[in-house]
Amino acid sequence: MTWVIKPRSQPSLAMGTKGHARTSVRLCRSGERIGCSNRLVTETIAVALITAMCTLAASALSAWLILRSARVSGELQLVADREQRAEEFAAELRKTRREAYIQFLSEAIEVAAKIRQVTWSSETDDAEFARLQVGPREALNELIPTLIRVTLEGPTEVRDAANEVRDALRRELETCAEVYRTTMPRSALVDASQARRVAVGTMSRVARKTLGGDLPSA
Repeated sequence: MTWVIKPRSQPSLAMGTKGHARTSVRLCRSGERIGCSNRLVTETIAVALITAMCTLAASALSAWLILRSARVSGELQLVADREQRAEEFAAELRKTRREAYIQFLSEAIEVAAKIRQVTWSSETDDAEFARLQVGPREALNELIPTLIRVTLEGPTEVRDAANEVRDALRRELETCAEVYRTTMPRSALVDASQARRVAVGTMSRVARKTLGGDLPSA
């Protein structure tokens, strides 16, 4: 009996081609899935980065707005504080000036009243006349501290007017002595008194203007 060995049949080329094709299809689909997955990850990262950047930008803008608002509020508060201090200073200045002006004018009027009390007759001797002038001279000297206060308070217009008042009072008192000792007519006393009244009126007007009208009439 004779044995015949047949070779194993080999897969056909067609079958091999189809298998390779199916493998290629699977690889392509797998590659597409990987590519899609990569694009999805990339887009997700990009969205996350954009979101983070927007959040940071919004936070920075919010912080800048807060700081700017605080700075503006601080500047406005400083301006308000300066204005308040200026108003308080102006009010205090008006108060001290008013007190100084009123005190000076009151004392000046008292000095004028004492000068008018210096009267004499043909029987008045020099000693008596000198005694009559003591009071007015002392009152005139006592006016100096108040005049200095007015000078310090200012302004220049009021200072000059106050100095003119004291000079007018001094001339009026000196005129009394001249009329008594010489042949100067008594009408000179009237002129000196009128000059003093004009000086006091000028002082009152300038002081009232400086204080915005807040000063009683002299």
